[in-house]
Amino acid sequence: MPIRKARSTVELSDEIVYDESAMMKDELESFRGQQVEVIYNAMSYRGELAGASEDEIYLKTAVEWVSLPMEGITQIRKAEPPTTES
Repeated sequence: MPIRKARSTVELSDEIVYDESAMMKDELESFRGQQVEVIYNAMSYRGELAGASEDEIYLKTAVEWVSLPMEGITQIRKAEPPTTES
């Protein structure tokens, strides 16, 4: 059940939903320590969700730490494990 607000609502896969202006921190907290994919300004970022504030999400990627402002995030979902081809 998405939260509706005048601006826009962003849905997280696995039934986690947040509104750009009011984070559902408890639900997002359930992703902490897991590999996630964040879509920010049409770019995809993958990494371990290290935490979040009302304004930003913090990811530990394979190369560096990344901080992404909430206002540009359109989707957050658990990352699919990489496929290995035989």
